[in-house]
Parts: sequence; C-alpha cells; structure tokens
Amino acid sequence: IMEFARALLPEAPRGELVERHGEAVETLVFPDEAALVQRVAADAEAYLARGYRSVAVVARTKQEAGELCRALRNKIKIGEILEGDEEFASGAVVIPAYLAKGLEFDVVLLCDAPAGGFRREQERALYYTACTRALHVLRVYRAGETPP
Repeated sequence: IMEFARALLPEAPRGELVERHGEAVETLVFPDEAALVQRVAADAEAYLARGYRSVAVVARTKQEAGELCRALRNKIKIGEILEGDEEFASGAVVIPAYLAKGLEFDVVLLCDAPAGGFRREQERALYYTACTRALHVLRVYRAGETPP
C-alpha cells in the first residue's frame, strides 16, 4: 500500500515505510458506474465476512460520496460520514477523501469518478491521503477508461 501511495508523490521526502501487511493493491476498471457500484458492494460485504472490522468506501467529494452511498444502500448495509461529526465504530462506511485524513480502516475501496476524479496534478496529495488510510487492503475502482 505504501509503495503504491509513494509513487503518487515521488518528490516527497523518503522516510521509513510504515508496515502495512495485506493484499497487493489492485485497480479494477468497469464499463460504467452501475458495474462499479455492484462490485464495490460485493467486495465490501466479502471483506466484512472475512473478518475485517472496518471498510471505507472513499469518494473524491461529498457529493460523490452521497451519491455512492445512496446507490450502495440498495445493496448492502452501509453508513456514511459526510460532515465529519458522525461517529464510526465498525462495518462499512462511505466517506469523501478529504474527511478521511487521520482515520484508518482495515480496508479502503477507493472509487475514482470517471470525469476527472483524482487524476489532476493538484489532487495527488488527496489521493495519497485516501490510499494511506488502508491498513490491510486497498482497491481502486474506476468506471470508464483507465487514466494514464
């Protein structure tokens, strides 16, 4: 996870890597948002069933997080953190990337919106932060074409 995240900020100072044991980072690409949501729901449930206590579905913005949460609620039990004052103990939750700083989750399912998402140069630090919230599993989901 840390090697993946560090590649996003190559100019950042190099300190010692924090050990994060788990699966290799995987990027999954889907033809549309519906297929992406279906897979995120299935993966969130699967990770919880495997014994992971916290699964964060991270979106870029508050609006995208709200839309994603509404779509996922039709499929799985999921909470939301959209203001920063909601409490979270365990289970699955949707959160915008900017509210994830300082939090850690066993699993992070990072949803990148197809129209821009985290791809712009000025958003790399936010993307880095979102990626490093994962303790054991990081998966990146994209709808549409894969960015360069």
